Amino acid sequence: MNVTARTLALALVALAPCGVGCAARAAQQGPTTDPMASVTAQQLYDTGLAAARAGDLVRAEQYLVASMQRGMPEPRVLRQLVSVCVQASRFRAAVAYARPYLERHPHDWALRYLLGTILEGLDEHQSARRELEAVIADNARHAEAHFLLATLLRERFNDPVSADVHFRQYIEIAPDGSHAEEARAGMLRQVGQ
Repeated sequence: MNVTARTLALALVALAPCGVGCAARAAQQGPTTDPMASVTAQQLYDTGLAAARAGDLVRAEQYLVASMQRGMPEPRVLRQLVSVCVQASRFRAAVAYARPYLERHPHDWALRYLLGTILEGLDEHQSARRELEAVIADNARHAEAHFLLATLLRERFNDPVSADVHFRQYIEIAPDGSHAEEARAGMLRQVGQ
């Protein structure tokens, strides 16, 4: 028997009596109470928001998830939860929370837009494109979705013609928007101009 196997065997022998003895002591003490049983969903949610404001993003995520599990309305919590994950650079976690929710609530275009931006940042361009197209299908006046989709089409899909359509939509919706100058520069020039 080598040293590692002998050490493991000794550890198992040493733990065996505790298994029976510990279980017997726990049975004598009676059932334990859950210290969180009296905490409401609202309290968990508020604690999560407070943790986020304090910069404790991991704990904020945990409390927000617990608040949903305790019955806090999912639509109310989810944007906060995704935002906390983004602030903590936990982009994959944000996607993992958003996707199942959006399957159940396909018309939440604000969250879908946020998901599209996260996916673009993760270089998941095809998925980002699908999400942005879904936002525009549900809310054709979403200027930011048009701009991001136009940029994505031009830079990642080498499709300046389709990009032009969305740059023009952005300018129509937000002629003085924060991306107006870039959108105008990205538009194709028409023959004869």
